[in-house]
This record gives sequence, C-alpha cells and structure tokens, in this order.
Amino acid sequence: MSPFLQRIFVLVFISGFFALIIVMEKTDASPGIRVADQQSLGAFRSLKEQLPNTLIKSIKCDQPMGLCEVRAGDNIFYTDRASKYLVIGHIYDLDRKVNLTEASLSGAPLGDNASDGVPVERVGLNENRSRQLAANKNSVAATSEEKVDASTLPVSGAIVWGNFKSRPVYVFSDFRCGYCRELSSELAALNVRVVEMPISILGSREISNSVFCSKNRHKALLDAYAGRNLPAGSCDTSALDKVEAYARAHGFDATPILVRGDGTVLRGMRPRHELAKWLNGGRL
Repeated sequence: MSPFLQRIFVLVFISGFFALIIVMEKTDASPGIRVADQQSLGAFRSLKEQLPNTLIKSIKCDQPMGLCEVRAGDNIFYTDRASKYLVIGHIYDLDRKVNLTEASLSGAPLGDNASDGVPVERVGLNENRSRQLAANKNSVAATSEEKVDASTLPVSGAIVWGNFKSRPVYVFSDFRCGYCRELSSELAALNVRVVEMPISILGSREISNSVFCSKNRHKALLDAYAGRNLPAGSCDTSALDKVEAYARAHGFDATPILVRGDGTVLRGMRPRHELAKWLNGGRL
C-alpha cells in the first residue's frame, strides 16, 4: 500500500469515522440508477444481489483503494468491486486536504487545490458539515410540510419504547445510522413514546431481524445502536418487510425520518430544542 493510501486509512480511523468493514448481508436497486462504467456495472450487479432492500441511486468504482462509492438516498457508503465488504465512513485526501465523501454529498468540484473541494479544516474532521447539509435540506423540506396518512404507517413492524403515556412519534431508522443513534438518545431525553420502524439503508436487515425477534426489543435496540453483537433473529419478520415496502413507496431513502401523529414528516436529525418544538406541532 502506498504511503498516500496509508495516510487515508489512518486519518479515517483517528477522525472517528473509522472504516467499518463487515461482510454484507443478503439484500434492490432503485430504477434509474447511474452506473459510471463497466466495472461499476459489475459491482452494481453483485451489490443488487447482496442488498435487495437498499435503494441505490448511483455507483462508481473510481475511489481510493479500489473502492466503489455507492449513493443510497442521501447516504454514501463504499464497497469493493466484488461487493463482498461494506465500508462505512468518510475518506480524506490529505494531499489536497479534502473530505472526498463530503465533496460527493455536497456536489463540490474537485480540482488540484484544497479550495476546490470540501477542505478537511472546514469540516473539522467531524460531522459538522454533514449536519449542516442535512439541516439545509430539511429546512427546504419543512417549508412544504410533507405529510403522510399516519393511520397507514406499518406499525406492526415497530419497536415501541419510551414514555407510553406520551403522544407517539414514528421514526424510520437504520441501526447503522449515526444520526439515528443520536436521535434515539435525544428522544429518550424528551421523554416521548417512540414507535421505531427499522429500514435497511446501510445493509442492516439482519440487525433489524435480531432486534425485532428479541424478547426485550428496547434493550436489543440499544445494543444494536451500541454496536454490540445480537443473536440471529428467529421469528416471523414479515412485518419488517411491510416497513421496507412502505419506505420505498414513500421515498424514505435516507434516515432518520420522523412522522408526527398528524402525519407531518421531518427528514433528518435536528437539535433537541427543534425536535421539541416540532413534536409540539411547530414548524421548522
């Protein structure tokens, strides 16, 4: 491995976005997927077999270390060309001091200068830029007051926890989503009843099965967010299939997504005070 690639690996690890490499679970790609070239097409075909529940928008196999960049909704993750491994994290180019993952997310051009992309210094080697981008998108979405019919939500596939005397908030989440883990903590602090419906954006269906089939679903949910190993799910998980189908039908292709009792949709993570305002019927 060249020193340049070694530097990328080290920085990804120490920044807190360590490259988590795990064997993929079995998993469908969305219509109109953008495939960059023949190699990317081969990777897409393998990935489609591995992740049928993941709505893939694009794939290109021109990343450092021979990785393929996969966009699923507003998320980016990486895989090898054989689609054997899943890599979750940010890739940084230390020579140009650019966060390559954030550059792809924001659509920033990549030239020869650090100012051409999303600089490492401005990102601060943390999720501030990701949070800012998500907030900007959510601000636009919030002005249109996206709504669904709350009575049609697939709650049979939910893990219900929190204050059962409170009005419910419905959450579509992925157990490998850092913002979903953060949201779980914030909602617990707000003392609300959470009806959490897991979807597999980042290849997490086996984890969802394990949580759903657990005798203590809330404890299993906390263990899943903490990255602890869970026993394989051994029960009827067809209710989770309904959650996945509902998410695809309504364009829920990134997590977290919240739904109030009146059907109002909020996409993405927000600070606690904004969540409290929204949960009480306010607009963001």
